Amino acid sequence: MAGGSGGPFIISATAQALLNVLVFGHDAATAVAAPRLHHQWVPPALMVEAGIGAGARNALRRIGHRSIEVTEMGAVQLIRRAGDGWLDGAADPRKGGQAVGW
Repeated sequence: MAGGSGGPFIISATAQALLNVLVFGHDAATAVAAPRLHHQWVPPALMVEAGIGAGARNALRRIGHRSIEVTEMGAVQLIRRAGDGWLDGAADPRKGGQAVGW
């Protein structure tokens, strides 16, 4: 389960965190902290966080994307059931929160 805050970044930030868990097998904290990218109609540019590497940026530029770096985009809270049945939760470090378990 995941949710987010951050206006226009909510959907892309939440989707990227979920993909990090479901497709790439990351734990909750790694999935939520990973760098993100976002595109919307205005401005006509791909917004990328600092952690998106130069190789990825160059590849995106070669296929026509203009990118601009932003400090952060959105905040996601996520909880997943780990392989052993335990719950694994994380709060986005971009917002300074933390997950609390029992």
